[in-house]
Amino acid sequence: MQIFKDKVHVWHSFSHLTVSQLDRMRSYLSPIEVEKAAHFNFQKDRERYIAAHGILREIIGRYTLAVYAFALKRKIGIDIEFIRSDVVKDSTAEYSFSSCEIAQLRSLPAASQTKAFFNCWTRKEAFIKAKGEGLSIPLNQFDVSLIPNKPACLLRTEWDTNEAKRWSLSDLERGVRQ
Repeated sequence: MQIFKDKVHVWHSFSHLTVSQLDRMRSYLSPIEVEKAAHFNFQKDRERYIAAHGILREIIGRYTLAVYAFALKRKIGIDIEFIRSDVVKDSTAEYSFSSCEIAQLRSLPAASQTKAFFNCWTRKEAFIKAKGEGLSIPLNQFDVSLIPNKPACLLRTEWDTNEAKRWSLSDLERGVRQ
């Protein structure tokens, strides 16, 4: 992932967890790992094993943002992005968004622009993936909603005035901390 270039992330944790934290860590383990933990003679060793393996799974989950979507008899697309505030300051919006989207993005308070940028970007990417035509569809030839906390939707396409009515967009939020 580009965001980790030239960076090293070091995680530390405590092996003494509350009962509810330990239960959550246990839920991440495979049946084989749960069985292996049960074979430790001492409770503290069982808990350390569960904590170490569960925490590792939780950390790995923060780096691997895979999302799977399935549907029958319909086209779907999905896009995920790591939200970074530095992107709003570059020219990506100017060459990827429609003039309407750019105007709307730039009219927002600075504090809302990052979220709005990524709303627009991921919705556009998901739509072109669902269409199955990828970047052969210029991103600036259709509009999506982008205002934070407003419903996701396809607003307009240049090639078909009825296209927007045939699609629905949804946001999937995943709370990933840095």
